[in-house]
Amino acid sequence: MRHVRKSLEGSETTDSGSTDILRMKGRQRRIKKKKKSGSEKQRMRECVKASRECLTGSGCGSVPSDSESESSVSDNSDAFASCDITNRHSLVIETSSMECLPRHIVAIDCEMVSVANKSALAKCTIIDYEERVLFDHYVRPEQQIRDYRTKWSGIQPHHMKIGLPHKEAVQKIKTILENCVVIGHDLGHDFAAIGMTHPSRNIRDTAKFPPLRELAGLKRNWSPSLRNLALCLLGRKIQCGSHCSLEDARAALDIYRKYAAAWEKHLLDKKFWFHDQFWPEDIAPSN
Repeated sequence: MRHVRKSLEGSETTDSGSTDILRMKGRQRRIKKKKKSGSEKQRMRECVKASRECLTGSGCGSVPSDSESESSVSDNSDAFASCDITNRHSLVIETSSMECLPRHIVAIDCEMVSVANKSALAKCTIIDYEERVLFDHYVRPEQQIRDYRTKWSGIQPHHMKIGLPHKEAVQKIKTILENCVVIGHDLGHDFAAIGMTHPSRNIRDTAKFPPLRELAGLKRNWSPSLRNLALCLLGRKIQCGSHCSLEDARAALDIYRKYAAAWEKHLLDKKFWFHDQFWPEDIAPSN
């Protein structure tokens, strides 16, 4: 029994020692991996810095004039539109992981009314990248309207007489937006009113892109209004009275077109951190 006890104690000591060795080796591997990725992190910092400089190149220290704003937007539009649509989106979307690429880029804005203590779609406008109107209709909610919110929405009772039925309008909207990159402001509310979801990789929301807030001189942790963004970034006054869905859609599209190159580069740089080299080995996918 004495010999057996000694052998067991010896085996326990050996197991604990081997465990300590494995832990030490794992720690050494992580340290080496961290050192190896140091240069990659530095390159990433340089990319992010370059992206910010690209965004701030036009500056927002002073509000540009209408002519300067329109010329800068058109210059970026021509340069961006000259690219092939497949190459344009390959910066953000891996073609190998998609069955089909977005057909084109559209901008959308919706106006809502109040029904049964919730919002309902009352008007929707969709334009393409060249600002051609694809959809611009009033929509009749399925429930009784309690508040038209005319002060903000511009919707009045007589508009509902020419509105499309809700189901018909929603079906047409979904057909247009399918496989498209959608631009807009605070799109979560618009999608909720339509009753649809959209892939996040195909959304460009001017309310959710922090660099735009910095350019406009607004607080980074606050969601900016489209009115303030349009004034600071485009030198354009919008929403002076009731909201116009066509005017708002054009403003969101022009903001995107002005900063499209830097915006797409920013999204590409963010994906860089999801590479396996930046994750611990114990949670990395096994081969």
